[in-house]
Amino acid sequence: MNKKKIRLTSVHDIILFQECAEAVQGKVTVVKGKFTVDGKSLLGIMSLDVVDGIEVIYPAKAKEFEEVLMAFEIK
Repeated sequence: MNKKKIRLTSVHDIILFQECAEAVQGKVTVVKGKFTVDGKSLLGIMSLDVVDGIEVIYPAKAKEFEEVLMAFEIK
């Protein structure tokens, strides 16, 4: 499993993230503080404060998804 910290700043970003997460073979988890949601759930993601940053946990073999995450990565 890989981890990456990202920031989603608009509804468009959230939808793009969720659509890309759905294409991943395996589990995508989004963590914000003490809350954990399914990264493939639009409602779950939208229930978090994603502007301040979130942690995404995803399978190591999800190279295409990782490329999408790089656009949102907090550096």
